[in-house]
Amino acid sequence: MIEKTDLVSTTQIESDGQFRVVRRSPSNARERAPLLSIVICAYRHEAFIEDCLKSVDLANGVDLELIVVDDGSPDDTLKKCLAYPFRDNLRFTILTKPNGGLIQSLRLGLSLASGHYIAFMASDDLYLPEGLMAIQKLLSLRDESPDAILCQARYLDGAMDGKPVYTEKMEAFFRCSVADRVERICTEFPTPMLLQAAVFNTYFLRSLTPWQDGLELDDWPTFIRVFMAEAELAAKIMYVPAIELCRYRLHDGGVHNRIDRLARVTEQVARQLVPERFRAVCLANVFVDAGFIHLYRGHWIKGCSYWLKGISTAPTYPVVARLAKRVLRKVGLAK
Repeated sequence: MIEKTDLVSTTQIESDGQFRVVRRSPSNARERAPLLSIVICAYRHEAFIEDCLKSVDLANGVDLELIVVDDGSPDDTLKKCLAYPFRDNLRFTILTKPNGGLIQSLRLGLSLASGHYIAFMASDDLYLPEGLMAIQKLLSLRDESPDAILCQARYLDGAMDGKPVYTEKMEAFFRCSVADRVERICTEFPTPMLLQAAVFNTYFLRSLTPWQDGLELDDWPTFIRVFMAEAELAAKIMYVPAIELCRYRLHDGGVHNRIDRLARVTEQVARQLVPERFRAVCLANVFVDAGFIHLYRGHWIKGCSYWLKGISTAPTYPVVARLAKRVLRKVGLAK
């Protein structure tokens, strides 16, 4: 395994049989534990990786280390990571491994981080350097020792470019009680709640043992664990929308656009992680929302079949009312 303080030349390559360290910052980099570890999970993003790396490199005043985990990219993603001209005082490590998926990359990055706090970034998204500076300032306050911080993000490119990811729905989520937050995070089909816009106490996140249970989805199960820890262990979770931490890119090929796979991986979370008292309603909402996505795309038969599956899973007033409200909103009869 890599010794986190063992800084070697950028030409040296190490291997433990599962991943290789292919580049590290030179020996004059800081060896003490940084405030923040940033893990970039990189895969087949040769068109975006340089901008992603630059967004971290520009955060010159932030006490951080950068860990890039290349998941066996078949394109030039790794090549561009190796060639990127990082500033001299940035502590970084670039790893590559055989393709094993995002969950494996997240798990590896978490295991290697040495920072007191940790954040994760997809290689096609961007940090805002001023957002990272604001996080450092927040964490330097003596009365602030959060276990997790959720910040604002804005969409990048396309029709949504520049629009905030978190809107009034997130504000309402944090206005409700801790117990209600657990119910909401467990029962509602996951609207965007981004790992990219969150910062975690590293010890806290490791204590939750995320990405260890075979679930294929990365963000929703992580936040289920976070808010359950808030309810059961009094973990301190902060929502700070004034800090815009990142820009989030939507792709036509993203999991949110592969409807049946999205339904399958969210159903997996509902069955394996969501507490039993919430499970039926959770599954119903997963199926109903997958039905809406199909209907929006003109797949009427498949959409209605998902609706029927949802209603039969939990034929309760909240499920039916939620479905009816969305139908009325779609046809312009409700807000």
